[in-house]
Amino acid sequence: MDVGLFIGLEGPGWIGAMMGLANTFLNKVKFCAEYNAEIEENQWPCKGLPQSLIADRGELEGMNADYLAETLGIDVINDPPYRADLKGIIEQKFDQIEESVLYQLPGVVKDRYRERGEKDYRPEAALTLEEFTTIIINTIIDYNCNHYIHDYSRDEFMIHEFVEPVPIKLWEWGIKNRSGHFREKSEDIIRMALMPKDTAQITFKGIRFKGMHYSSKKGIEEQWFQKAKRYGGKSIRISYDPRRLNQIFILSDDGKEFETCELLAREERFKNHHLEEVKKLLEYEQLQEDIHNQTKAQTTAVLHSYAFLCRKRVYYSTSRRL
Repeated sequence: MDVGLFIGLEGPGWIGAMMGLANTFLNKVKFCAEYNAEIEENQWPCKGLPQSLIADRGELEGMNADYLAETLGIDVINDPPYRADLKGIIEQKFDQIEESVLYQLPGVVKDRYRERGEKDYRPEAALTLEEFTTIIINTIIDYNCNHYIHDYSRDEFMIHEFVEPVPIKLWEWGIKNRSGHFREKSEDIIRMALMPKDTAQITFKGIRFKGMHYSSKKGIEEQWFQKAKRYGGKSIRISYDPRRLNQIFILSDDGKEFETCELLAREERFKNHHLEEVKKLLEYEQLQEDIHNQTKAQTTAVLHSYAFLCRKRVYYSTSRRL
């Protein structure tokens, strides 16, 4: 059963792993609705905290594993190195998604290394991160609900109860008969434990984070922004969801409480965008400004040159009359 996902542009790392786990532990109906994929809860019922998590070292090793155990009470078990065969189902799943979905999309990169003169794939790219995520969500729903595992070895109890070897049927039967109940924690606690942490700056324009500005109810009541204009700003500790930057969360000193800060209305262009998309938009806006400044500098130079010639001509004419 595919129990969760995270799609981003960054390489493998702690943030991507934590966002994937957050999606795994939380209800999927609300998540899918954000990407225009309307589902019923019984179509993707995976939620709750497991007792243990099997990983392949990398992001979930050392202090990172200790963090999960301390904050959410999850035991992390890492496979030995060079033993991809111990997680063959997961390794094969990436290949299946590539073959069945990715290679059919515009702009796909089929080979890591390209030959000289080979067709450039970049001009064909046509999907946003949101559109791509919607496609992967629908792919997972289709697999979970419809894929028939023809070589699955059902035991006598499954056969007796006519359990079909379809992921969602196996999941439902296993939850009921084999694995007990998942531990429940509030969505806020899970999100705060797993979402990436960073610092933001209090300015007179609002709480600035990654080039965007947010409003804070507490900040308005305590006049943070007026004080920042007079005495200068200060840094605060926040948590954020890189998939949607409509909100950031100011953390308390102990990290157990938070305040939600909303994106200011004047920065509507950033709403519902991924962090990487926001970075690209800001880079593009900076490039436009740099090009404009170059044009302005050239125009100003021509204007000053013309004014200089005019002054010189007036001075020359005055000198001749004298």
